Amino acid sequence: MIVRANPLARIGAALALMAALFVSLDAVTAILIIALDLAIAPLTGIRARRLAIRAAPLLAVAAVIGLSNGLVAAGGPSADIGLALGLRVFAVGLTGLLAVLPTDPTDLADALIQDMRVSPRLALSTLASLRLAPLVADDWRTLGLARRARGLDAGRSPRRWLLLFGSALVTLLTSAIRRATRLATAMDARGLGSGPRSFARPVVMRPADWGLLFAGIAAAGSALAISLALGQWRFLLG
Repeated sequence: MIVRANPLARIGAALALMAALFVSLDAVTAILIIALDLAIAPLTGIRARRLAIRAAPLLAVAAVIGLSNGLVAAGGPSADIGLALGLRVFAVGLTGLLAVLPTDPTDLADALIQDMRVSPRLALSTLASLRLAPLVADDWRTLGLARRARGLDAGRSPRRWLLLFGSALVTLLTSAIRRATRLATAMDARGLGSGPRSFARPVVMRPADWGLLFAGIAAAGSALAISLALGQWRFLLG
């Protein structure tokens, strides 16, 4: 199961697929990678409903980008260019979702420290930041409810909406900085980065993890080869 793989192997395989998309401007490569993503989605442990909810905004953004670029393409409107760009954006986003959604931040931090020898201070600080992200979202919702209870409403005035939004953003940033400062002080007090560390959960790259990584690289190369064989491949800078 891909969900049980080392996070670095899963992310590395996704990066290989994204690299193939970044250097290609044709629709065939994007279609092949999207088909692969949908085929392996059940192996990632992500429920179909959750994946659909997360992918819906990506699909909307891809449609807007494809439509806008197709209308203003060099030489006049082009459906082919718009379709290729839209599919490419969606393929990149979907591949990223399948790599990130099953990844537990703690597992990723352990893998970064033990397998890639990343500084524990950097890796654990990143982990703490990811853990605090939901709290920032909760603060934003609470701030909105508090302002609504106090009768602060922009109505139909764009100027007042901008003023209220700016004020709320400053309040949120101030709260986030204070929370981050307290967390940093607590982490330093517990000796983060002061000496050698032990690990409760050893993480290693198993043969299956290497297989997943190489499978991602092979799949990216195969998508490019098929597109090239069909005469559809277009290089990014070509």
